[in-house]
Amino acid sequence: MIGSGDVLYQMTYVDDLVQGIILCGEHPRALRHTYILRPRYTTIRELTDAVSRAVGTPIKRGTSRYRR
Repeated sequence: MIGSGDVLYQMTYVDDLVQGIILCGEHPRALRHTYILRPRYTTIRELTDAVSRAVGTPIKRGTSRYRR
């Protein structure tokens, strides 16, 4: 992982998103309502921590050579 890990990602499986959009468009009680299909963002740190735990390997952290 490069940097602080605070970058946000939207971890939405596209099939689930499509199904949610279809349900919002077809369900009779959905009319005139607002829906948030994926309200939570995930940081790259949370993602790398989860992968690290799943595979039992420590995270390698680094910094970018290119600074802005």
